Amino acid sequence: MNLTNRFNSIYIRYPLRRVALLVAMAALFAGATRTALAVEPPPGGDYPKEVTALGDGALANDTPGPDNTGLGFHALFSVTSAGAANTAVGAYALGDTTTGSANAAVGYQALLGNTTGAFNVAIGQNALIANIAGGYNVAVGEEALQAHTTGFDNVAVGPGAMSLGTKGEYNVAIGSTAMAFANGNDNVAVGDGAMNMANGSFNVAVGQFAGLSFAGNTNIAIGHYAGQNVTGRGGNNIEIANQGSKKDSAVIRLGDPAVQKQIFVAGISGATVSGGAAVMVTSSGQLGVATSSARFKENIQPMKQASEAILSLKPVTFRYKKELDPEAIPQFGLVAEQVAKVDPDLVARDESG
Repeated sequence: MNLTNRFNSIYIRYPLRRVALLVAMAALFAGATRTALAVEPPPGGDYPKEVTALGDGALANDTPGPDNTGLGFHALFSVTSAGAANTAVGAYALGDTTTGSANAAVGYQALLGNTTGAFNVAIGQNALIANIAGGYNVAVGEEALQAHTTGFDNVAVGPGAMSLGTKGEYNVAIGSTAMAFANGNDNVAVGDGAMNMANGSFNVAVGQFAGLSFAGNTNIAIGHYAGQNVTGRGGNNIEIANQGSKKDSAVIRLGDPAVQKQIFVAGISGATVSGGAAVMVTSSGQLGVATSSARFKENIQPMKQASEAILSLKPVTFRYKKELDPEAIPQFGLVAEQVAKVDPDLVARDESG
């Protein structure tokens, strides 16, 4: 008996059986896998009314409207025959929409709560998630316009932009948490946290935390933290590079007294003005004129001997130091220290005395 041939036959026979078994199992597994992942109808074809759905529960309604596209778990889950031309990409995107049309949602739960709202764009996780009937809104960024429910024509760009306001309209917020708590209308906020807690309308804020808490209307804030102290309901303020004051109303503030030390304005030097009044400047930087009308005065009394103090003043000629006036133009007037010796009440003092 040839043992060598017999062993070779056994060695070949059993491996071949194992290979055949493995091939059969692989074919069975592949068939099962194709069945589990099959989409009926397959992506890209045979959908009625130009509808495309891919994902468990996507466009689950038996009679969805035309031209809808749902990609993701429960995307456009509830859309009815009245809802059309919507695009949802992401789990639960536009999941509650029933009759809303022409919406675009990209991101997890983007425009999830929308039912009848139309012409909205939401890009980012939870963007416009609570919108119900609002339309023509644009939200780009995580949680942008997150709590918004019924307003129209808002644009929010940035994570958390207009995230907690519920009903504002015609607003533009660009920047992280810009107008996060705002419910006003017709505002423009550009910058990280700009108008973050504001509730007024017709305001403009540009800069990080500019107009932080505007409660009034028609205010303008430009610059880092500009107008952040304006928390009252005063309106018509212009705060440029100035934090403002709580009770500001119809006030213009330019620059920070702790930073800016000089101001140059074109068109003033050399210009002749007739019929005007001398401009005065207080130690706090406020500009104004001293009116002479008795309508604005009280306790008017003759000066009598007090006028002698004025007559004792001694005008002098002088030049300002070069760091103040490089051209060293000759001047004439009074010296404050000498005037103070005659009558301290005639001298206006700055913060240093």
